[in-house]
Amino acid sequence: MKPNPFSQDLTDYILSGHAFLHCPTTEKTRFLSELTTIAESMPDDGRQIFTWSHAAGWLNGDGNAPADVQIGQPDPQKVPQEILELPEASIFVLKDFGFYVQPKGYSYADVVVAWLCEIRDVLASSGRTVIFLGPDFDVPAALANDVTTLDFPLPGDAAIEKSVRFVMDGQTLDESILPSIVSACRGMTEQQVEDRIALALRRFKTLNTGAAKLILHEKADLLRRNGLLKYLEPPPGGMSLIGGCEAVKDHIRRDKTCFGEDAQAFGIDSPKGIMLVGISGCGKTEISLNAAAELGMPLIQFDVGAMMSKWVGESERNVREALSQIEAMAPCVVQMDEIEKGFGSVGSDGDSGAGMRAFGTVLKWMSERTCPAYLVMTSNDVTRLPPEFMRKGRIDEIFGICLPTEAERHEICRIHLTKRNRDPEVFDLEALAGATNRLTGADIEQVIITGLKLAFHAGDELTSEHLLQAVAEVRPLSQTDPDRVAAMTQWLEQHTKPAGASFSGTCRSRSSSNGCGRKRQVEV
Repeated sequence: MKPNPFSQDLTDYILSGHAFLHCPTTEKTRFLSELTTIAESMPDDGRQIFTWSHAAGWLNGDGNAPADVQIGQPDPQKVPQEILELPEASIFVLKDFGFYVQPKGYSYADVVVAWLCEIRDVLASSGRTVIFLGPDFDVPAALANDVTTLDFPLPGDAAIEKSVRFVMDGQTLDESILPSIVSACRGMTEQQVEDRIALALRRFKTLNTGAAKLILHEKADLLRRNGLLKYLEPPPGGMSLIGGCEAVKDHIRRDKTCFGEDAQAFGIDSPKGIMLVGISGCGKTEISLNAAAELGMPLIQFDVGAMMSKWVGESERNVREALSQIEAMAPCVVQMDEIEKGFGSVGSDGDSGAGMRAFGTVLKWMSERTCPAYLVMTSNDVTRLPPEFMRKGRIDEIFGICLPTEAERHEICRIHLTKRNRDPEVFDLEALAGATNRLTGADIEQVIITGLKLAFHAGDELTSEHLLQAVAEVRPLSQTDPDRVAAMTQWLEQHTKPAGASFSGTCRSRSSSNGCGRKRQVEV
């Protein structure tokens, strides 16, 4: 059995004499349960645990007031002195104590902080450790160098299964459905797991596939409350719904085999993911969505735009919580769409510093994560991104997606006709692929939609003539903004790996009209 990294870290910090620790979690009951196990396993018959809250005051490990020390009514000002009256070589957990160290909230916060500073050396020399427990704890400047923060991970599979069996309480459990239930519960707190299992039992009387879907729906609602994450149902079909981009497809299919214990035993780390860069409308977002179906993983959308907004970006806590949830839900695919809208302003004059801190938190996580969270990031304008964002080690490969070749356009037409319940074999796809030269995949989809409207308006069934007529009504980006397409193409050729066979088949010098009767050469 693998050691619990959090338990090991917490043990090391306590036994090495750290005076102040902070655990920003709302799962106080589960934390105290794990802390009790840790304390009992420590040398010299373990360590006692005392907890303090403004409601109950001091309680020992049995939930009773300490019998050997006379302590009055709960008073935050007296907490530091009272710690010194309690036994040495003990652990003191202060619940939701952040309010009492901030002058904005508590008039005597300066007194509390001053006393904490005074007792710091005494704590370290007497084997006492204070743990500030709760998310709303901003470390005072006077203690900035003395408080170590430890993130308490969300329940793992074993803990989730334990909660499931606890709620079932002797009811018959179909063991074959248990993995699906555990997977659906990943990323929830222990209380959220128990509540959703109870809801599923109320609704279905047992745990089945319907219960798993209900839990996923509930988890989607929970993720939306964070404001950064959203659970999406992966579209069926996987990479078969993507026209062209064979190099990207091959990369994702190869990565699919590199997850799991066999790959790790072979010396392969979990794949980090990919970045898709290119012209708008060429399928980057569709690839990021379909990658989850291809890999057989849940799909989590990370809204980087919301992360960098002034409301969310003011606090790194929301970002840390989102990343913690992602790790708990792994293996999963994490979609970061149009990342330049979020990270493009980092370091600008309008950035108060909160954006830079949030950006640094994400960068560090991208580099150091070991969980199987597969990132698929997209960008239409990568030149707006900080250069350190694209360093190898944070992602595995950067693919450039240019205008589709004729063969790719043929495939894209076939896919979109099939999605709309039309038999591609009855259409002249060769003529349509030729007519849609220099159109993006999104443009071609619009051609199909417009052709359907033309046929429906005329009271006819869709034909190739309707589609060819629709081509003339679409104004592609390569025509409306050729300079932008040319600049993007040049950057892709120099900095990225081709998403298809190569850029040579899609991006060549062609004569393009500027709309005034003159011709000019545009490198696209």
